[in-house]
Amino acid sequence: MARQLTTKVQLSGYRLGVRRIEQGITRRDTSLNTSPFSPQTLAFAVGIFLAAMIPAIGLLMSVFASRADQNGASMVITKSGGYYVMFDGALHPVTNLASARLIVGKADTPKVVKDDTLTGQPRGQLMGIPSAPNNLSQRTDDTADWTVCDKHTDTTDLSLTKTDALSTTLLAGTDAVSPAVSALRNTDAILVKLESAPDQLWMVYKGERTLIAPQDMATRAALALNPKVIDDAIPISLGLFNAIPAAPTLTTPYIADRGQVNPGLPAVRNGDVITTSDADGQRQYRVALSDGLQLVPEFVAQLLINTGSNQVTTIDPSDLAKQPLANDIDVNHYPDRTPTFRTPHVLCWSWEKGARDQRATTTISTGESLPIAPEDLSKVVPLLKSTDPNATANASFTDPGHGWFVRITGAAPDSHAAEQLMYIDDTGIRYMIGPDSSGQYDEVVKALGLGTRDPLPIPWSIAKLYAPGSTLSRANALTVHGLLPDDLNQKAIPANPQQADQAAAPPG
Repeated sequence: MARQLTTKVQLSGYRLGVRRIEQGITRRDTSLNTSPFSPQTLAFAVGIFLAAMIPAIGLLMSVFASRADQNGASMVITKSGGYYVMFDGALHPVTNLASARLIVGKADTPKVVKDDTLTGQPRGQLMGIPSAPNNLSQRTDDTADWTVCDKHTDTTDLSLTKTDALSTTLLAGTDAVSPAVSALRNTDAILVKLESAPDQLWMVYKGERTLIAPQDMATRAALALNPKVIDDAIPISLGLFNAIPAAPTLTTPYIADRGQVNPGLPAVRNGDVITTSDADGQRQYRVALSDGLQLVPEFVAQLLINTGSNQVTTIDPSDLAKQPLANDIDVNHYPDRTPTFRTPHVLCWSWEKGARDQRATTTISTGESLPIAPEDLSKVVPLLKSTDPNATANASFTDPGHGWFVRITGAAPDSHAAEQLMYIDDTGIRYMIGPDSSGQYDEVVKALGLGTRDPLPIPWSIAKLYAPGSTLSRANALTVHGLLPDDLNQKAIPANPQQADQAAAPPG
């Protein structure tokens, strides 16, 4: 008896009916226009395919990609962090990236290799400059902005003696200075004293510093310097003191033939001060000189009166108008009038010059806290003192990650001097750049990777306050070492870091 087999048509119809029932239950639609399970099935299939392809691609890359070996590179760094250069047929360990670039003469990036790939290479001795930098990234600023700040905190000990703790901080870049300080006004001044010369009294004003002689009572009277004002003079570091340009000693100006009868105005003598008022009622001061009359500020007039000149108020203005104008007295370095003395806890001097500027701009600023944003105080780097404790600042601040390629220039605003090349890293260490064997710098700068931009100018009075580092030259890099020399400026880190002598300026 024959078996009743199911035909393909019956099986297909059965499956169609099942799908129709499934769609009716899940979608409430039995039209069978689309299947909701088709996208899910497709996505599942694609996922399985990609999951299988990823390890297959990785396997192929491991087989055909270049191996992590030296592969002819002249400068390598191992996975464990060691720097090596190929020199004179041997693989030499090298102290740092700057030395490696100087040895090979190219600003290459070291190739990262596995340690065991170097086992078959001939080896040489340790080479390089012991303390050269590993980070040679360069800032891209078009404006050079350098600031040196003193901060002092006055305290009184048990003996009721006032003492001052003084620290100096260097700031580099326009993004480093916060609005915590403001420019000193022309009507204000600051009395300062050097710790090494407490008997000398200096006045900072109009972007300069000037000495006030101890026996010049006429000048002290014109400044209204009483004992309290003198006692309130703030301390100043030698670094900031030398950075601020010096003006001539503040004293009464010299006048030739002083005391002799004036040839144009027989009623007055040379050196006398003639006081008048202009159309607005403002007082004007003229000094009688042998070749005419010169308008002077009130302060200069007071100095002359304090040293014996007569103050004349009876000359007719029409007679004064007939006299020639003289310009014998240089009044640029004198205050316009008796200044108001300030006693800030922070005193700064800034030097700024843009790429297209013909003159630099210098500014004296004051405040009660360092011009560093609170969130940046942790980025301030303490500097180790050199063998000369007055030669280095206490701390340095710049935006971390990049250093400064600079050239020494003069501190005067109109200086166009272009002298020593230097690299200042983000930890506040300055590295002189030495010439090659022919006395040229271009190849050395190019090998260090610093030749992509022109160096920014920096006055030596500020540059010398950074911590001194080694000279970056090929001759220094081509040196082998059996034992690295001791650093004369090294300092041990205490077991308890909180007991460390913090060289950075105190926050706030």
